[in-house]
Amino acid sequence: MTVPAEPEQPRPEQATNLVPVPSVAKVWNALLGGKDSRAVERELVERIRATKPDIADLANSVHRYKQRVADHLVRSARIDQFVDCGPGYPRLGENTHDIVQKFNLEARVLYVDQNPEVLAHGRALLAVNNRIGVLDADPNDLAMIREHQGSRAVIDWDRPVGVISTMPLVFADPERVDPAKTVQGWIPHLAVGSHLALGFFAVADGLETVAATIGAMFCSELHGGRFLPIPDIEAVFGELDLVGPGVALCDEWPPDLDEIEVGLNSIRRCAVAGVARVREPSHHTPSPPDSRNTHGYTIAE
Repeated sequence: MTVPAEPEQPRPEQATNLVPVPSVAKVWNALLGGKDSRAVERELVERIRATKPDIADLANSVHRYKQRVADHLVRSARIDQFVDCGPGYPRLGENTHDIVQKFNLEARVLYVDQNPEVLAHGRALLAVNNRIGVLDADPNDLAMIREHQGSRAVIDWDRPVGVISTMPLVFADPERVDPAKTVQGWIPHLAVGSHLALGFFAVADGLETVAATIGAMFCSELHGGRFLPIPDIEAVFGELDLVGPGVALCDEWPPDLDEIEVGLNSIRRCAVAGVARVREPSHHTPSPPDSRNTHGYTIAE
């Protein structure tokens, strides 16, 4: 299903002159070994590799987590509709609908992105049946996504939804988007039983200098790509309970995954994730207000 396109709006990553501006989606595609990148993205990747030769492992850990968590949600949580925020370029057989519709043919998937080329590829390669949609919208604005008539053609927002976001919060402009406030703002728009599967770059012990250097390169060229301390990532979920191991390595998801050895100095230790489930609002006497969770919702296993 192809969601009608919105009027074209200026994109942050579009060049305002003849100098090309690196695209987050193309850089990520290059890190994953894809071909949908230009010289400007490949040059940035090579500069990062000069600092950390195994940088591609970071992207691959996040990418594999996204596949495994989609499988976990459709099989174990019995989620049958998904919103994939910032999916990037399609990869044959590795997209969210490929994973979830393999288990449940009736599962519905809405892909949300703002990159014009990602949208074009998505509409050509992802919308292969009427249970899949591609929407041009801000992947960090779930309220707008929910209200868009195109999303309602795919997603029944009165039922549980699996929201998967591994890149938009990471690569959002830190001056415009606060991950904790953004995620807490999502909760009232989700039905009880919905799941959030989020990915982040973390400042891992022993890799502080590398994380700072790569994060600075990302932010300088892509206006995002922050590496956050683990306490800041945990704060994204506020006082809410997390499913499974909590905020953990992407390589440790799902919880029943066989143990994976992650090298002491591997950049893979900077790829972390958390999964949470929305439940009924609490009705007990409220605690003093907490700026991280002002909506009265909690998340639990």
